Amino acid sequence: MVTPPLGRRPGKRDTRTEIVAAAREAFRTDGYDGTTIRSGARRAGVDPSLVHHYFGDKAGLFVAVMDLAHDPRRVSEQLALRAGSKGAGLVLAFLDIWEGPASTGEPGSGFIAMVQAASSAPEVATALREFLTERVWRPDGGAPGWGPALVSAQLAGVGWARYVMRVEPIASATPEEVAALVGPTIDRFMAGGQAPEGAGTATE
Repeated sequence: MVTPPLGRRPGKRDTRTEIVAAAREAFRTDGYDGTTIRSGARRAGVDPSLVHHYFGDKAGLFVAVMDLAHDPRRVSEQLALRAGSKGAGLVLAFLDIWEGPASTGEPGSGFIAMVQAASSAPEVATALREFLTERVWRPDGGAPGWGPALVSAQLAGVGWARYVMRVEPIASATPEEVAALVGPTIDRFMAGGQAPEGAGTATE
């Protein structure tokens, strides 16, 4: 077995792209929880230190694979400092991620890339769910409940209407306008959305 070279690859100007491509396959086959920096580096044929150099950690690598503007963990940090509606802040934070400078440069490209990736295979959707659970919904390691699930559904609906279906007036509204309108609903869900009476609970 040939040991991958340490450090940077001499003469390779596209190493970052190769790492992202290898990591995309790793996340697809092994999920987010099952992928490590070391396993991603092994697939790309590089030393793990080079992955750390480009992406910092596994979350940073996944952000690059999903073509997001930045790590959604910032969302929790921003909300902790925000006064007023946390729901409006959450909407603004995710619109910032989706409308950030993704590779295509088009507003909403981050959301569209995420949808395309998650729709390509159930394994990708699983990896994305595991990532968001760890980074946003339940960083304490607990299982998401009705509140996070309903928030996810609301945010996904906003993204689908704004960027995919281009439903007006939501498509051309400012992020602040969207946040002001959707925020109160998100606030209710974030306060601890409860299962309706008689609804079952998922079991193993």
